[in-house]
Amino acid sequence: YTGEWIEVSRYPQPTQTGQCNRAKYEPVNGGISVTNRQVVNQRLATISGQAVASTDGFGRLEVTFS
Repeated sequence: YTGEWIEVSRYPQPTQTGQCNRAKYEPVNGGISVTNRQVVNQRLATISGQAVASTDGFGRLEVTFS
């Protein structure tokens, strides 16, 4: 799942109202660093956080943004 993901289409999300959305997932210290970028009002907006594997057995990531 690590790498850079580029949005092709999406369901409406209150945290992603811009365009040209990208998400980058990189392994760091036993977890995963997450950086989301989007263009809002012709400006680049970035938010960073951390992700860990969910323990519910469904193969999900639990992401927390700072």
